[in-house]
Amino acid sequence: MLPTFLIIGTMKGGTTSLFYYLAEHPRVRMAAMRESDFFVARRNYRKGLEWYESLYEGPEGPTAFGESSPNYAKRQIFPGVPERMHAAVPDARLIYCLRDPIERIVSHWVHNAAQGRERRTLEDALRDPDDSNYVLTSRYHYQIQAYLPYYDIDRILFVDSRDLRSDRKRTLRSTFTFVGVDPDYDSDAFDLLHHESSTKERPARMDRFVPTVRARNALRPILPPYLSAPRPIETPVLSPVVRGRLEDALRPDAEALRAMTGMALPGWSV
Repeated sequence: MLPTFLIIGTMKGGTTSLFYYLAEHPRVRMAAMRESDFFVARRNYRKGLEWYESLYEGPEGPTAFGESSPNYAKRQIFPGVPERMHAAVPDARLIYCLRDPIERIVSHWVHNAAQGRERRTLEDALRDPDDSNYVLTSRYHYQIQAYLPYYDIDRILFVDSRDLRSDRKRTLRSTFTFVGVDPDYDSDAFDLLHHESSTKERPARMDRFVPTVRARNALRPILPPYLSAPRPIETPVLSPVVRGRLEDALRPDAEALRAMTGMALPGWSV
């Protein structure tokens, strides 16, 4: 069993929420591993299709099978995903969750800072927008172009994360229709929000030098808090200069996306 649909992105764009909402539908089975990254060459692709198929095993009943891996829409880091995907599941449908590009960039930076992967300030990380992973990931038209040689545009559903929050039932109905299951199915679980805590923290300073969790736990009670305690991350506010630079860098891509999809995307900053 292989997926009939895949949520390909975008990171920090509502993919986690959509994964869990889809999993509530009795005719949908989502992969046992969220974000399997199977079609990313240097992740799990080497494990082979048999391993990938095992993620969809379970009782009979579901007719639609899906997964969610936002790294599939980071062509600047993980090239070749559409080719590998099409070779395995040429008839699959794709779902691309969208979010205001600048909001997404800020959220992405906070996520990386909390994981200890980002030590630059946000503004330093955005100094060259055309060479920034954060900006390239928010260029949705650029990302989806990699798929169009392999999947027709009518096999791709674009979901604005604002619609998923503010008009969830209608958005889920259209998504259920797209993946081929009863669009009128409803659940109390659809009233729940699925997102990570808004409180983010940088790893403790000692984590850079103490390699194991066991050692960190032993040292934490005897080290001063400035070394042993996680450090809260405040969501940064972009200066007008940097925000203007981002708007200029992202606007052409956003306009191309609107022209391609026919979506107005009201309320976006670009």
